[in-house]
Amino acid sequence: MHFEVPKAKTLKEFGGEYVMIVISIATALALEHGVQTLHHRHLAHEAAVKIDAEIQTNVHELDEALNHNNEQQKKIMAAREQLLAGIKAKVDGQVLIKQLLEQHKLGLSIMSPSLRREAWEVAVANQGSSMARAC
Repeated sequence: MHFEVPKAKTLKEFGGEYVMIVISIATALALEHGVQTLHHRHLAHEAAVKIDAEIQTNVHELDEALNHNNEQQKKIMAAREQLLAGIKAKVDGQVLIKQLLEQHKLGLSIMSPSLRREAWEVAVANQGSSMARAC
């Protein structure tokens, strides 16, 4: 930064040069603040778009998992009803189990979604780094 000592001969000249220096510094600070504000808005908008996309993906995966698990529950409930009916009818246990396995093809299949949160974590990290740079 280049600094020149004011060469004012009168108080009025000194005041004019002082005001010019103050106005120059204030203008530079205002421009820097404006650029930083635009940059932060851009980052915030970008993060919001990515977070919304992740939320939509998470909702879709939750719906798929819920539908899958509900279908599995229906199969288990149907097998349960058949098992209860067989017990009440006093069907042989081995025969009843064989019928259940042949008709329902039972197995354990529970889905749980993998919830994404990378965009949120990146936004938080960017905010943290912005705050560290500001200090």
